[in-house]
Amino acid sequence: MAISVHAFDQHSERWCAKLESSRAPFRRFWPKFLFRHEHIANATKIISAGVLHSRNQAELFIDIAAQDVVGRTSRANGFARLYFRPNTPTQFRVEGIKKPSEIWHGAHAPVLVMFVIDAKSLLTKEGVRFSNGNMQSQQCDDGDDENFFNSIAFDDVYHSSGFSPEVKDRILHARCAEVLAPSPMGIREHLSAIVCRSPAERAYLLDIIGDELAAEFSNKIVPYTEPGIFVSKWAYVDSVEASDAGFKVRFHPRADGGLCDFRVDIFSDEIPIHTAGMAAADLTKIWIVKFPLQRGRYRCVIRIDDVLAYEATHLVDDLPF
Repeated sequence: MAISVHAFDQHSERWCAKLESSRAPFRRFWPKFLFRHEHIANATKIISAGVLHSRNQAELFIDIAAQDVVGRTSRANGFARLYFRPNTPTQFRVEGIKKPSEIWHGAHAPVLVMFVIDAKSLLTKEGVRFSNGNMQSQQCDDGDDENFFNSIAFDDVYHSSGFSPEVKDRILHARCAEVLAPSPMGIREHLSAIVCRSPAERAYLLDIIGDELAAEFSNKIVPYTEPGIFVSKWAYVDSVEASDAGFKVRFHPRADGGLCDFRVDIFSDEIPIHTAGMAAADLTKIWIVKFPLQRGRYRCVIRIDDVLAYEATHLVDDLPF
C-alpha cells in the first residue's frame, strides 16, 4: 500500500504552515522533503550509480553508522533508508571534523552531504514504508498505510528545541523516524537537491564526481549555509579562491571556538609545488597562502586536524574577461 497524494498534501500543508509560524521557522520546508546524509565519498558513489541502495546491497566506501547500533537488528537492512527531517541525532553524532576523543563509536563523516528527496513522489509510491522512530530500536513500529502514517507523532519528529529529561528518549526516538524505500531506489526521479555545507564543499563534490556527472547534476548540487539542514558545529572549509598571488581560504570555525591545525598543499600536474599551514590556528581569520602562480590549473588540497576537508582544481587566468 501507499499513502494517497491527497493525504500527503494535507500532511504537508498542515505541517509547513505550523512550522513556519513556530519559533523555529527554518523547519518550514521539512515536510515537503525526505533526507539522507552521507559521507562525501559515499555521495559520489550514489551519484555515479544513480541509485540509493539498502545496507544489504550497498558497496559502502565508508560506513558512517555506529556498528554496535546497526548490529542490534537487521529488519530494515533490505530497504533504502531516509529520514523525515535533517539534523537527526545520528547526523549530530557523525557530522564534521572532530578530535579523536569526540568521534562517536567510530562513526565519522568529516565532509557530510545531504540528499534531499521529494517526499510526495516517494511516499505515495507502492512498496514504501515508514516508521515512528529509529528502525534499530526494538520499540520502533513501521507500516505502509495512511492510518499508520497519521499515527506518527510528527510534533516530536519535527521537534528542534530543548527538552526535559522526562521526554528525552521519546523525542530523540521520534527525530529518527524513517522512510523505507524498496532497494535500489533511483534518485533521479525523486531528487530535489544535493546540499553541501559551503561553496567550497560544493566545489569539492563537483570535482570528484567528474566532468560528465558535474554537468548533469550541477544545478542540483547547491550550498546551504542557513540553519535547517546541517549541524555545523565543527570546522570545515567555507570558500577557496585562487589568483596569481596564491590562495585565499575561509574556514567555518568550530562552534566552541576551539583551535585547529590546518595544512594547504598546492599541486601542478600532480606535482606538489607548495605547502603551508599552521598548528592551533584561529579559523575565524581569513588565511592567505602567498605563492605566485602562473596562468594554469592548480589542485588545492586542505586538511583540518590532519583530516581531508577539501580537494579541487582551480584555474588561474590573467585574462580580464
